[in-house]
Amino acid sequence: MPFNPGHVLIRTPANQTAITDVSGQHVGLGAISAPNACTFFAGDMGRMLVLLTGNMVASNTATTQTAQFAYGTGAAPANATEQTGTLVGVAQSFVALTGHLTMPLALMAVITGLSVSTLYWIDVVITSTANSGQLTNGVLTLIEF
Repeated sequence: MPFNPGHVLIRTPANQTAITDVSGQHVGLGAISAPNACTFFAGDMGRMLVLLTGNMVASNTATTQTAQFAYGTGAAPANATEQTGTLVGVAQSFVALTGHLTMPLALMAVITGLSVSTLYWIDVVITSTANSGQLTNGVLTLIEF
């Protein structure tokens, strides 16, 4: 069920498969089946605070993993599809080292200028220098303000 205006939405989507392209691909959070689809209807304020915590996982050492929010309208991108929509917030990166292939991840963004009563999807785009990035144990929080 999509997010209703004036509320807080919290989603804990299942782990999706790893990203296998260095140009940036979607995790697919907006395309997950209900009740954990990461979609929302914009409310009267037209702005949203988006927070995500989880882990970034690399399958190879000496690779750089980068994650950033993207959002848009229409059909939500599926897991491992090329980046689309509008990137928002600051990209977060880490370099995977031997024995340290998993790192905590926290993303935050403010989305403004949303059209009232329009359905939006929110997702994370991952790039990896060695085709091996994955988001796990994600918790997404949306707060209209």
